[in-house]
Amino acid sequence: MRRARGMLRPMTPRTPHKVALLVLALFLAPPAAAADEIAKPPAASQPVLKAMSREEADPIYRAELGPLYKPELAETYHAVHHMLERWFAAPEDRKVMLRRIEESGLDANVVGRLARLRIDWPALEAGVYYLNEKVGPHQVYYFLGVPKGYDRAKAWPLVIKLPTGHAFVTEPRPDGARVAQIYADWVKE
Repeated sequence: MRRARGMLRPMTPRTPHKVALLVLALFLAPPAAAADEIAKPPAASQPVLKAMSREEADPIYRAELGPLYKPELAETYHAVHHMLERWFAAPEDRKVMLRRIEESGLDANVVGRLARLRIDWPALEAGVYYLNEKVGPHQVYYFLGVPKGYDRAKAWPLVIKLPTGHAFVTEPRPDGARVAQIYADWVKE
């Protein structure tokens, strides 16, 4: 059976994830008229991205490299880490960076592990961060909860918690401050 463009299609077993995403989008997306009403909560802040010093990065290198870590190579790890960041950020410099990384003499297994790290990972304080970004034509709002005791040098589990629909399907609709409070309360649970 042919369907006209834009006509609804029946749900098939191959599309339940699309339906789940649509349902989540309906619950999470503010109505178009209310999108401007969501204001950045006063407690929110944006982390400042700056490259870690060797002393700040060293515990992360120790954790990431494990038994491959050699204290006498700490300066080399840090220098190669900067080269890797430049490799990803400036494609026109890749040949030069590749030559310098090879000249460092580090084992490819070590370089591969360093490539998983970012030199500007911020040291986030515990609390709730509000993020507001544009993704394509859509304005996207979300919250990041950082637990007490968080340390960027240690592995932490990623917990994704989605709100239930009833928190947002109320009259009157929650304003920006109330939405921020809802998420802050969930993060504290």
